[in-house]
Amino acid sequence: YVDNLNEYSHFPLDGRNLKAKFRYRSADVDVSITKIDDAILKVTFHKPQKAIATGQAAVFYHEDILVGGGVISEVYRDNKRIDI
Repeated sequence: YVDNLNEYSHFPLDGRNLKAKFRYRSADVDVSITKIDDAILKVTFHKPQKAIATGQAAVFYHEDILVGGGVISEVYRDNKRIDI
């Protein structure tokens, strides 16, 4: 889950398939975005990822255009929270 959102009003993130970056030098990964409420997004990876941690930035791109971001607040694998 991602909170502390920065989202452009002309490009809502909810329901979109986007590219995401979680570390400065990491490759972009495919994600699906679901808006839980005005403050929280659920971000689902299309392929499993390693070393995603709370407190990291999550930055979202449509093609090569920055469209939003936030801070990772909770991490789950197989519907089990793994960051606590």
